[in-house]
Amino acid sequence: MSTLTVTLIVVHTLISIAAILAGVPAIMDLFRSRTNSASIWFFLVTAILTSATGFVLPLAGVTPAVIVAIIALVILAAVLFAKTRLLEGALWRWIYAGGMVASLYLLVFVAIAQAFGKVGVLHDAAPTASEPPFTITQGITLAFFVLLGLVAAWRFHPTAASRYAAA
Repeated sequence: MSTLTVTLIVVHTLISIAAILAGVPAIMDLFRSRTNSASIWFFLVTAILTSATGFVLPLAGVTPAVIVAIIALVILAAVLFAKTRLLEGALWRWIYAGGMVASLYLLVFVAIAQAFGKVGVLHDAAPTASEPPFTITQGITLAFFVLLGLVAAWRFHPTAASRYAAA
């Protein structure tokens, strides 16, 4: 593997970790009905960069990673569009909040898949990623994020003032 490829993988991985870590306070801001916090913007930027940088890594055709990146970018585009329409109705609030949580879920989904593929003890437990340890872990993660997304969308009620709050 070339030095450039290794560097790209490291940068992509660091951006992915930053996006996941930024996702936690960003989702917390949804529960506070904030729309313009630094954590939300940092999460959105790093989530977009994570998906985009995945395309500069060596590609071997259309892989599950490419499909997830495309889905993530479509969701993030919907989130950004909904962000401009938040005060126009509940549908836009649900798209925004649900999309933010779905974006974080996809990042965590990929992190779990990578962990099972690269961390020895996890890989030994599920070498083909179809064994119960992998599917149970992903199932629990999905259930958690579905519940989190529903609650976040339900509780998210921005006001005109929250659109301009920077905190």
